[in-house]
Amino acid sequence: MPAQDPLSARGYQLLETLLLEDGQLFLAAAHLRRMADSARRCGFACEPAVLRRRLRDCAAAHPAGSYRLRLLLARDGAVDLQVSPLAGGDGAPWRVALANHPVQADDPWLRHKTTRRERYDRHRAQWPDCDDVLLYNRSGLLTESCIANLVLQIDGALLTPALHCGLLPGTFRGDLLARGEIREAELPLAELQRADAVWLINSLRRWIPVSHWPRG
Repeated sequence: MPAQDPLSARGYQLLETLLLEDGQLFLAAAHLRRMADSARRCGFACEPAVLRRRLRDCAAAHPAGSYRLRLLLARDGAVDLQVSPLAGGDGAPWRVALANHPVQADDPWLRHKTTRRERYDRHRAQWPDCDDVLLYNRSGLLTESCIANLVLQIDGALLTPALHCGLLPGTFRGDLLARGEIREAELPLAELQRADAVWLINSLRRWIPVSHWPRG
């Protein structure tokens, strides 16, 4: 019998986390494209027009202030929006650790943002004194962190791990790549020793500076 597709499992939802600032949603179109792509791959019912309308109505209801908006899509197409004030984000640098064990580059769960966060929670629980944890695959190539994509500055270039290494195609990452501000590369763990600067990036916090990072 053929192996069952793990993404056909029940009991999880697709998830997008958006920045809502003064009635405007940052990179909303990119978030909706990613959710629609994941819905097709995972077998979820998805009506993009419904998602756009729900987001538009939510943004109109929050004309001032900064918020974290969680967009959840159930397998049957049911949509849930959760809005909360955006806390923190004072620009202070983060401390990060290196995961205790690697991820598998071809793990399909890595490429879709879902409510199945157990693997990331386990990594972070092992380093309670750090803000986040850097992940790497079995080939010793850096991938991402538990909640963000990764950028290293090496010899003046801003480099982010290539998608085939096993990571989420972040919306802000995609925007920066499209504008030529960063470029993809295979980044062995040893490159952490050469990095002049390290950032975590996502569409909620944009650029998060890292002050202390493992040296590979």
